[in-house]
Amino acid sequence: MEKQGGNLKIFLVDDDNLSLKILSPMLKKEGFEVESENDPSEAIKKIREKDFDLVVTDICMPRIDGFQIFREVKKKNSRIPVIGISSSFTRTDDVSLADFHAVFLKPLDREKFIKIIKKAAA
Repeated sequence: MEKQGGNLKIFLVDDDNLSLKILSPMLKKEGFEVESENDPSEAIKKIREKDFDLVVTDICMPRIDGFQIFREVKKKNSRIPVIGISSSFTRTDDVSLADFHAVFLKPLDREKFIKIIKKAAA
């Protein structure tokens, strides 16, 4: 069963508040339910406590990076897609990124980003 709009619960994790201020409204405009967190430690707590259909995480964050966020999500439910975003990587085909559902470089290509999220929700 495909989830669309408000049925899809997306969790955004990024230590950059500007990214959250851009991504959250963009996804809400598409009808998704969005929760965000700029502190990766708090994000891990929320991942353990709440249910999300999809997680979007910055890959390069201090102390706790997107790879650790990825592992926490997969530990809870291996079927939850995790999309990585980064302004630090120059390539999205790095072997260490292979387990992510998709990886996007900042600034994001809005159309491709939304398309991948909708496809992941199917």
